[in-house]
Amino acid sequence: MARTPLFGLFSRALRSATLANRYGVPIDELSELQPRQKRRLGRRKFLKTATAFGGGTVLTAGSPNLRSALLAQEANTPKIAIIGAGIAGLNAAYQLKKAGYRATIYEASNRVGGRMYTVHDAVGENIWVNLGAEYINSDHEDMIAIAEELNIPLLDRFTREELALQELYYFDGRTLSDAELGQALLPVAERIAADADRLDEDWDTVSVELDALSIADYCDLLGISGWLRAFIETVMVAEMGLEVDEVTALNLIWLTPAVNENGSVMATGESDERYLVKNGTQTITDAIAQEVQNQIETGMALTAIRSRGDRFRLTFDYTDIDADIVILALPFSVLRRIPLRLDLPESLRQFINQLGYANNVKVATGYSKSVWRKQGLSGAGYTNRPYQTFFETTQLQGTEAQSLTFYLGGDIGIASKRYSVRDNARIYTQMLNKLIPGLTEAWNGKATRLHWPTYSYARGSYACWKPGQYTGFMQDYIYLEGEEQQEFAVGNLIFAGEHTSDAYQGYMNGAAQSGRLAANAVLSRLRSSAS
Repeated sequence: MARTPLFGLFSRALRSATLANRYGVPIDELSELQPRQKRRLGRRKFLKTATAFGGGTVLTAGSPNLRSALLAQEANTPKIAIIGAGIAGLNAAYQLKKAGYRATIYEASNRVGGRMYTVHDAVGENIWVNLGAEYINSDHEDMIAIAEELNIPLLDRFTREELALQELYYFDGRTLSDAELGQALLPVAERIAADADRLDEDWDTVSVELDALSIADYCDLLGISGWLRAFIETVMVAEMGLEVDEVTALNLIWLTPAVNENGSVMATGESDERYLVKNGTQTITDAIAQEVQNQIETGMALTAIRSRGDRFRLTFDYTDIDADIVILALPFSVLRRIPLRLDLPESLRQFINQLGYANNVKVATGYSKSVWRKQGLSGAGYTNRPYQTFFETTQLQGTEAQSLTFYLGGDIGIASKRYSVRDNARIYTQMLNKLIPGLTEAWNGKATRLHWPTYSYARGSYACWKPGQYTGFMQDYIYLEGEEQQEFAVGNLIFAGEHTSDAYQGYMNGAAQSGRLAANAVLSRLRSSAS
């Protein structure tokens, strides 16, 4: 899903505060000390070395005999079904096609792309708006590889001109500077870094302790109050999509850097949101769909799935389809509404039924001109006013008309649907006009919105771990970064989607990665059955 262009700034502010604490220098003198190397989070290191499953993600419960099912096919080829035509399902089918195998994708809606959802000309001529996923990070290898392979241009936001523009931080009735924010984060970063070190030293005990806390609980323990508390809570609600009392404290702790054995500080939670996709993120899913266009059936809503011997019976509104191998590339927020008449581990059923989902909403508004850039502003900012977070929709688009996206989360995100899209845009524009004078006069009266919590094909913007869920579920059901031969499967039922990714949960890259790994799991089965 989208995430915000400002979240990386918050992560880097915490990193700078940690560096200042480590080296004992003023926070504004850190340019030569900024770390270049990234490390994997403590959770990933733990999962790679200490998983109780001898591999971590393979569930062997009820594994059927694939060979007998395949031999029963008239053409001696397997029937592979993929449920969901988001980037996870599409990439799985694409990778299988390149390996010489055909999979059929069944999509409930009448479009492909899932939460990569782009509209054109809704807020101004020639403007594209990403109503769902937006940014690609520098380390999103799967997404970058797909874009390169399909010749889809990526736009680099890190130009000198773009980086010279300023963001806005407005809390408790005043605008905060970067330096003021960094200085206030110094004691907070020190406390968080101490807990991050404890996680690395004793994962078994400390992870359970900290996962049981919400971000609100954790801020209480650290004694954070005033505008800094409001800032942290606004950032985390917008980024995680749930209120801070509904999100595990681990999500905040994993944002901080850590100090390794030789004393250098390495970033852990940085998200740079460096790239935009030219013409919108749906360009990528549309391009993959073209590669597998004869393999997609839309308007096919799965209503039940059950085991049928060594195969699966998939029930749709008007037909039943049997398959040998099934990839479920649906958000658990949708899957939990579908009867699963399968032999699944009880912990997996709990994971499917209980995993938290974010309540993010995007409201994009159109303007006749870029009022903010004339004032040296990037068009991005955080505030504890009702619009929470905003950023420039039209960055690098080169259009005459311009646009801002208001990115809402938590209770504010849900409540936004009480008003019409136009009222959302009008109210937020009027409020932001206090910080960006002239904005109200520049509004062209156009707006568009996608309310992800009530969008029936997603029912949430992306997965969000609630207190206790990571240590309760995620260590058992996860795709690890850097591990190519792994799977999240029960027999020939394979799972994919951003919610199954360790390093990139909530991002396009997590979904694309999981689709690739799910395809690898299918290929492993097919090659094994042929040997």
